[in-house]
Amino acid sequence: QKKLSTLKAIRISQADGNLFAIGPQLPPSDGTILRAKGKTSFYLVKDGKLKLFGSFTTNQYKARVKARIVSADELNLYQRGGYVAPKNGTLVKKKKDKSIYVMSNGTKKPLPHVLFFNLKYKNKDIVTLSDAEMLSFETGTYPLPRNNTYFKVIETGELYLFKNGSVHAISRA
Repeated sequence: QKKLSTLKAIRISQADGNLFAIGPQLPPSDGTILRAKGKTSFYLVKDGKLKLFGSFTTNQYKARVKARIVSADELNLYQRGGYVAPKNGTLVKKKKDKSIYVMSNGTKKPLPHVLFFNLKYKNKDIVTLSDAEMLSFETGTYPLPRNNTYFKVIETGELYLFKNGSVHAISRA
């Protein structure tokens, strides 16, 4: 899995090997899904750490089907590092909270009501995650509105057009 060849290994004696400090056991390659034999939790190896799958992400990533079974002792050797983020574009919220976020590269982006409708999201697509999961993801900036969206400032009546990643004032002339 790590693409190491035993043919290229340098042969040393045990005495020579004892000259080096022993570090932690290396986990499998990033992207590997693990489960300890007899346990129900699934983990994703990412950046050398184990990230826990929540119930939603277990199904979303089909972790049950893809998991490699290892001993609990081996699993305990590896460092833990938060939760597996839902896939990009997934709408998420915490229990008992009305704030909605859209996932993007492991970051939750706040999704105000006006952008929710502008981006054509639907309430049926919102997934409720545990508080622990939601707290484990960094909060990013707002997602961008759809291209060619017009804005009117309530207080001043000024008009703007969102185009190519930025807001442009519209002349009243």
